[in-house]
Amino acid sequence: MKNVTQEKILYLAKYNGGFNIISREYSGNLAKLIDSLLEFDFIKWETNELWYEYAGQKWESDYDNAIHSYTITKAGEVRLAIMRCAYTYKNHKGEEKHIRRNEELLLLMEAAKVTMHDLFHHPRWYENLTKAEYKALRYIDEQNNTPVVVDDVCDGELTIKNVFESTSTESITDISVQMALKAMELFKTQYEGHSAEEVEREFITRVQIALFQSKK
Repeated sequence: MKNVTQEKILYLAKYNGGFNIISREYSGNLAKLIDSLLEFDFIKWETNELWYEYAGQKWESDYDNAIHSYTITKAGEVRLAIMRCAYTYKNHKGEEKHIRRNEELLLLMEAAKVTMHDLFHHPRWYENLTKAEYKALRYIDEQNNTPVVVDDVCDGELTIKNVFESTSTESITDISVQMALKAMELFKTQYEGHSAEEVEREFITRVQIALFQSKK
């Protein structure tokens, strides 16, 4: 493989159903990259009988012709997806391609039982992250953890917008209050014909009841 990178190795392992290397080709940068991927369980390998014969007999011909087969693991699919998300974040941010790859990554993470916390805190993951990959993951994490609330109510239709678009502060306390106010606007749609004071009292009463029940 020319101009080999970990991304190319993982891509080949995933979309080609795996790949084979003759033992004598396992050297230099290629061997270094494969060893690193094996170390973090991003790929796995199998070999044929010649390798074991070489291990026992030390015949050079057995070593030269032994074939190693490599396939990608679920963790490896996550690693590859991170690399691809970094590319689209840099070159296609906000476009359909970027959104699609981000969604694919989250699905692969779920299948591999990998969390965002793992990616940022477990050595297996953060030690491999480039600066571009880190930024791409932070963007995904922020998008998924940004609260979404009802922004306005008109003619019976609800328009959903990000609460940060309608507030001028990043204070969690202030944002929480704004979210409560937006929730009350939604609550009012179920009490047409009642005064604002009546609706507010009913809303607060129900919140207090729910809060009390949550403490049981």
